[in-house]
Amino acid sequence: MRQKILIANWKMNADFMSITKFFANMKEIEKVKLMVAPSYLGLVPSLGLVGNKNIEVISQNVSLPSLGNHTGSVSWIELKDYGIQTTFVGHPDVKTDFKEKNYHCNQKISKLLKNGMKVVIFVEETRTDLSKDSTKENLKFQINQILEGISGQELLHNAYLVYKPTFVGDIGVKQDLIFIADTIKIIREHLRIKFGYYIGNHIPILYGGEIIDEDLEELCHNNDLDGLLLEDERALSSKFVTVLYKHLFNGSKVNYLQHYEHNVVLELPTEEQRLQEISKSLDFDVYDINTEVYFKDIKIEEEDV
Repeated sequence: MRQKILIANWKMNADFMSITKFFANMKEIEKVKLMVAPSYLGLVPSLGLVGNKNIEVISQNVSLPSLGNHTGSVSWIELKDYGIQTTFVGHPDVKTDFKEKNYHCNQKISKLLKNGMKVVIFVEETRTDLSKDSTKENLKFQINQILEGISGQELLHNAYLVYKPTFVGDIGVKQDLIFIADTIKIIREHLRIKFGYYIGNHIPILYGGEIIDEDLEELCHNNDLDGLLLEDERALSSKFVTVLYKHLFNGSKVNYLQHYEHNVVLELPTEEQRLQEISKSLDFDVYDINTEVYFKDIKIEEEDV
């Protein structure tokens, strides 16, 4: 059964105090999988501060070599030794800063999966891609290069695919929900063709571009989308992460499951459970997420978003 997913990439923005406040104020997350990605320096403190909350701490990058004299690198062996099970591969920042190519990503993914690690794989779309006649062919080409020689079975329960349009948020470029939805459908269909319907249908696809507040609900309720990757200053705000969690949770109802699960018996909630769920969600549903009114009754002490 597929699950909605939320990833908060903290990049280089999380000092020890920020991480401490985030985990102290973050409430227990259920039904939606929450992952946070600190810098290398933040991994060990995060593992200590997360406690027994259902939040997975993951890595922003991993080196290709497993061992050896590679100053400044961190291998999958070290990550796993400290309890990190999941890492990014192919983030556009890494590709730019470290001149990483798709074949490097392919080698990393293959090695990680064979050694019991999970991967968050990035598929990037740029302004250059948009200027071409067949704008979506580059996405398919990237996927084919990055996943060459890797079986669908290896990916099925161990990979997340993030579509990241790097041009969204640039001057003069606005987010277009129809554009995003169409692109996700193209990626999903390509995965089905490449790996077969079942596997292609169950590899999670996340949106990693700019997120505008007023588009949150529609984004989260897209049946073809499994979740979001948040990377701006809101990624360290337990308040905003809670807002996203709520929208993603509401987008994970029976309709979402029926959209993808065929000939499967769904365990529907009882009437009493439905009423309990409604009472839990009221605090989130009656407020406008763009105003301070939304947060006035939530008992979390943290600076404003």
